[in-house]
Amino acid sequence: MENYAVDEYALCARFKSKRKKKRLVKEDFEKQLIQLRKLEIELWKKQKDLPLVPLEIPYQKGWQRNFKLRDDIARSSDASFYRELLEKINTWQFSPEKSFKRKKKEKEEMFMLKNSKQ
Repeated sequence: MENYAVDEYALCARFKSKRKKKRLVKEDFEKQLIQLRKLEIELWKKQKDLPLVPLEIPYQKGWQRNFKLRDDIARSSDASFYRELLEKINTWQFSPEKSFKRKKKEKEEMFMLKNSKQ
């Protein structure tokens, strides 16, 4: 090999162009993102596969309501009628909100659409 070929090789191999440096930085960053995504998926799978722990005292999130016979009605002459009625119709209702109201999503969407047109 001649001297000029070695010098040219040294110049080409050791010095990177500005574009190549930017590209290497970007590729390195993308590789780090890919590794983080793989780690995130792995941790999510481990969290998903965790066993459920039974609670000492089970609980339910939200509110519950039912009918109760008031004291003044329990002392009245019609108390037996109301007791029988409550036994037949008494139900437990559960709700995430204390107000026990349900949102009507269709009307909200329509309301939003009407406002956006104006």
